[in-house]
This record gives sequence, structure tokens and C-alpha cells, in this order.
Amino acid sequence: MATTSSAFDGIRVVDLSETLAGALASMHLADFGADVVRVEPGRVAERRLRAPYLLANRNKRIVEASRQGDEVAELVARADVVIVDDQPGVVAERGLDAATLRRRAPHLVHVWMPPHAEHGRPAGLPESELLLQAWTGMADQQPSGRGDDPAHPAMPLVQYEQAALAATAVAASLLERMRSGRGRALTVSGMHAAGLTNVAIMLDLPGVVRPYGGTKMGASGISPNFSAYRCRDGEWVFLGCLTPGFFFQALEVLDAMEVMVLPGVDGDFARLRTSQGAAREVLEAKFAERDSAEWLDILTRAGVPNAPIETRAQWAESPTVAAGRLLVELPAAGLGVVRLPDVGVELTATPGAVRWLPGPEAVAAADDVWRSVVVDTTEETDDTDDTDDTARPLPLEGLRVIDASSFIAGPLTSTILGDFGATVVKLEQPTGDEFRVAGASYSVINRSKFQVTADLKGPDGRALLRRLLADADVVLENMRPGVAERRGLDRASVAAVNQRAITCAIKAWGAGPLADTPGFDPLIQARSGLMRAQGRDDVPVLLGPAVHDIGVATLSAFGILAALVVRERDSIGQEVRASLSRTSLVFQAAEFTELRVPEAPGATLAPPSIPGRLHRCADGWVAVADSADGHDADDADDADDADTASRLGAMTVDDALAWLHARGAVAVPVLDRTEIFRAPDLEGNGFFGTVVDPDFGPIKAVCSFARWHGSPGADVLFTRSLGQDDEAVRRQGWQALEGATARAVEAR
Repeated sequence: MATTSSAFDGIRVVDLSETLAGALASMHLADFGADVVRVEPGRVAERRLRAPYLLANRNKRIVEASRQGDEVAELVARADVVIVDDQPGVVAERGLDAATLRRRAPHLVHVWMPPHAEHGRPAGLPESELLLQAWTGMADQQPSGRGDDPAHPAMPLVQYEQAALAATAVAASLLERMRSGRGRALTVSGMHAAGLTNVAIMLDLPGVVRPYGGTKMGASGISPNFSAYRCRDGEWVFLGCLTPGFFFQALEVLDAMEVMVLPGVDGDFARLRTSQGAAREVLEAKFAERDSAEWLDILTRAGVPNAPIETRAQWAESPTVAAGRLLVELPAAGLGVVRLPDVGVELTATPGAVRWLPGPEAVAAADDVWRSVVVDTTEETDDTDDTDDTARPLPLEGLRVIDASSFIAGPLTSTILGDFGATVVKLEQPTGDEFRVAGASYSVINRSKFQVTADLKGPDGRALLRRLLADADVVLENMRPGVAERRGLDRASVAAVNQRAITCAIKAWGAGPLADTPGFDPLIQARSGLMRAQGRDDVPVLLGPAVHDIGVATLSAFGILAALVVRERDSIGQEVRASLSRTSLVFQAAEFTELRVPEAPGATLAPPSIPGRLHRCADGWVAVADSADGHDADDADDADDADTASRLGAMTVDDALAWLHARGAVAVPVLDRTEIFRAPDLEGNGFFGTVVDPDFGPIKAVCSFARWHGSPGADVLFTRSLGQDDEAVRRQGWQALEGATARAVEAR
């Protein structure tokens, strides 16, 4: 039963951001009850015609004022959270840096969201998804449909991720403040979000297949078992057989078992990716024999994961979206009715809601907001400095998490919580998580967790589970419908042991006719229109990162922390519910925002644009956000653009950048997927660390999703063998793990 309050009731947020990511971060907080005041420098009525503005500023109050000066300083002093996203020098110049603001308001949670990074050349770059993906290596990894060329991003996916990640970090800081009484300064950069988006593939392990540095994936899929195929009617079907069992079932119904005996495959499922040419040809021929509807029916009846590759419009009108109520409609004064995605995650006791859209005028002056809040500006009379963050613990230290999930979405949720300080137990069946076949990717995603095995079908395993549940704060699963109930991990079973525990259930499809079918990230990419958006002409393109797995993990972590804030305040536990299908709309939110005119088709309001070009040079590529004459490249004359491309094609990357910068263009090199591991800009911003695995040894990988000021990050993290902590946990329970955490930290 829902309570009368929302998760962040009473939390005052000042949104001083200028980027899409910053505005969306405060939107997530506003969706769950935070009183968010968005400071706008003017032209509100003009901005309301753009989808990102209506979307990102829902549930907020708008104030027209300068983003600096005494007026805003007074407003921030009364707030609990402030969000800024200017470049480093600008933040300090405007007096919006953490040190300045927290001297006056030590209780403040200050989150800085630089569009790119804190240090070096990227720190001075303007907001640009194109530039961000270029200098972090994402553009080169992304399949493009043009061989091995880097790809231009179709939409600002990393900015959607940065927003969700920052909101999650704010929730962690608020939970910490409720316990310690102290504010916090933190940084969540575009680089952090790019790292999290690519955490499963951006790793370097010499002598082992390196997903990020190896052969680039094909445009339509990773390997023959996980790829898109064109059918007889010209439509596309995605075959999503991540595991051998699913693939062998698919081969049987396709009458294509000969794939497994092809030279190079030789009966080994693991060789499909490295010997995929002949196998793909066999499957392409099979799919071309029937229409897409026939294959979808045959594969679905056989229990084989599959999906049609559709448009955003088809997804918006689908039974899955309707059953989950994933789109909501609200009036926008002077515009009509606007349809837009619902909140990113469900909380059963304190649900979020989209309550209103921003009006055409500013609703208040800054000095009229929170007038009843009294700020003590007197100087400290003792030696206490509440803004001194030196050697502080991470915000979630002491939090206990049971992760009974598998593959990527669930495990990455607990990895985010662990990165913020929680102690995590990865609870697996004795046979282990099926995703262990991914080798080093599994190790990196499950870093810094303790490995415990338990057969939850038997009495010993259930007894161990109950012992862990008794003192757990969070229990996480992403099992198919009905499985969690059979294993004692559903909400009712957990609450019977520990009513205060927060449970989180992550599903693929949520409600609707697909609810009981298996779902993997590419199947959501296929149905949600993302593959068609990234593709060119008639060929859909699979995004390299598992964007929905990453997104749902971040939103789930946000929901869990929001529920923990409620528990700290109201002493109640509840369930958090998330799904890949809901995430597909939240991570294309502006693109799904439509103006709904009665008796006429809905019109998509102006979505985010990613102006600029990727240009080939003599020895590599450059990303140009602005054309050589200083205007957006998308607005450039075709002849001028062709002349620029011709000039750049004859230059080295270094010469091209010098020429472009001299002409006022904003440009960066496109780092390739091997040189990222030695790139000074990434190294200088602490992008990579080391994960020490008992089987693989040291793995160079992304090791941080935020910077907590005063809390040293870990340069070296650990992974554990399957069942490594079984004996200790059976003897000592959680105490054994927390002792092991301390020893692991000391060993670093």
C-alpha cells in the first residue's frame, strides 16, 4: 500500500545546469517528490517548443534569473542539493564550485556534472555527444554499417546515462546525510557515464579476446547467434540466442544444425564469434526462405528469444507499452496534450509520478522561493569544519546487498551500489551465473563482490539464504516470472524474514503479452526503434554497448536508494520494480515525447540533435562539432562540406585538428579502440583501473562511476572465484565478508 509521501518529499533542489544531462538528473529527483527549482536565464516560452525542455523540466518550478550572483546564492543556501554542469573554470568564476557554496551551506549536496571531464583538454569542450563518444573511443567501437569506420551517434545515449547516474549518486549522498548529518561534494562527468555505458566491453586483457579492442562487430549483430536477419518480405528479425541452449533450439526449428559442424566452428559454440562468416551465410539463407511473421511465430512457439525490428512509433503503440502504462499524457498550457515517457522505475510504497509540465511563464522570483527556510550564515565558533571531506568513507559504507541476479542488468545494479561503498554478496547457484561464459567481461561487471553459492531448491541453500536475509538491506533479482517465488526471493518471502529489506525485481518486458518470454538487450533495441534510429537506409544497426542493461541497472540503483531514503525516514521496506521495456523509453525520452492533437497524428516535438561530422584523415579520424566557418555542420552548404572533407582527407589527424581549431571549429581526434588504453586524456582523468581476477590476472578496466570528494577511489579492485566465500559465510555470516572487505582494502 502506498504511503502519503514520495521518496524525496521535503528535499529542495536547485538546478543550475545548462546541459540535457543536468536537467534530466534533477527530473529524476522531481519525479519522486523533490521540490526542484530550475533557474532559467530567460526565453522560457521559446524553449517549451522543444521536446527536451518539456520532458526534462516536468514537475519543476521555473525561476527566471541569472545563474550567478547574490540572488542565486541565497536560493542555493536554502537548498539541500545543487546541480551545476559548467566547465571547470566557469564553475569557479561564477562562484558555483563546491568549496564556495558549501562554506555557506555545509549541509549541501553539491553535484558537478561536467559534460566531458574534470581535467585536461576534454574539460574545456562544450556539451556534445559526438565529441564525447569520439575522445572516449565509443565512436570507433560502435558498428556503423560501413565496415570498420567509426559511427556518428544517432541520439544522446551517454547524456541519458549521465543523468540517471548523477541522480543515483545524489540519492546515495542524501541517504548518507540522513545518517551522518553532513553534506557531500561529488562529480559525475560525461566520462564517468561513457565508462559505465561500456564497462562490459571496455577492457584490456592481453592474450584473451578483448571485446573493445578486437575485431569490430558487424552492423547487425555480435555473432551469428546474436544478430539481425532479413526475411523474405524484406523485414528484419533479431535472433537473440545468448546461450548455447537457446541457439541449439533455434538451429533445430530453422533446420540449420549444419552450422555447428562448419569448419572453424567444429561443434564449439564459443567459436561462432571468431568463425562467423560461413555460419552467418547459412542463417541468412534460412531466414530469407520465409516472411518475418512466420519466423517470429515459429521461434516464439519454440521458446527462442527473438524480436521484430520495428520503429519507435510501433513501439509506442505496442501492447507492452500500453500494459505497463509506460507513456503518460499531460496538458501543456498553450500547446495541447503532450505524451511522454513515465518515471524511470516503480516504487510500490512511494511511487513517483509525472504531475505537470512547465508553463509558459516563470512561476516565481528567486527571492520568493523557500522564504521560510532559515539559513545560519554565522561563522563557526569552534574548530569543526563540516565542509572538510578529507578521508571520508564512501556514502554507502555499511549497506548490505544480496545480488541473486545474472547476466548484466542485475549484477551491474549491485556493482554501482558497491562502487558507492556497499558490501555485496553475489549469490549464485552451484553451477554459476550463465554469463560466466563471457570471461573477463563477467569479472569486470562483478568486481568487488563476495561469491557465495547456494542451491536454493534444497533446505541447506534456503537456510543460508534466510541467514543472509535477516541482516540484509537490499535483495536483488532479475529472474523470469515465477522463478523468484520458487527460490524464496520474491517480495513476500523476503519480507517474511526481514520486513525492512528493500527488494528489487528487474524484468525484461514488465507487463503485457511478452512478460513471460526471455528478453535480452538487443531484443529491446529491436522493438523500441533504437536499431532503426542508429541504422542507415534499410539496414538496422545494433548499438555496441548493452544500453538497456546499463540503463536499467542505473535506474534500479536509483530506485533502491530512493527506497532506502524512505526506509531511513519512515521505517518501511518496499519493492523496486524495473524493466528493460520501461528503460527503452526513458533512454529515448525526448525522442518519444509527442504533441497529441485530437483527431490528428501525434507530432514529435523537436528532439535533441547531434550536429557535426566524423571526417576521415590520412591516418585516422576527427570529430567536428562545428563546421570550419563556425556554424553547425548540419547547416553547412553541401559544397562547403565536401570541400572540408576533401581537405581533411589529405591531412594527418594532428594537422587536421590544427587547421580546424584555427578556423574556430570545435574538434577532437576519434580515439580507436586500441589506443584508448594508453590515451593521456583518459589516464589523466582516472578512467581506467585494474581488476585482479584469480583466473585471468590483472584486467585493465573502468573502475569508477563517480568521484566522491574526500573518498579515495580504488585503483585496484578484486574479483573472487565461484564459491570462494562459502565456508566463511556459513561460519560467520555478514561479519566474515566485512572483515574480508577491510583486508582487501588494506592489501591495495
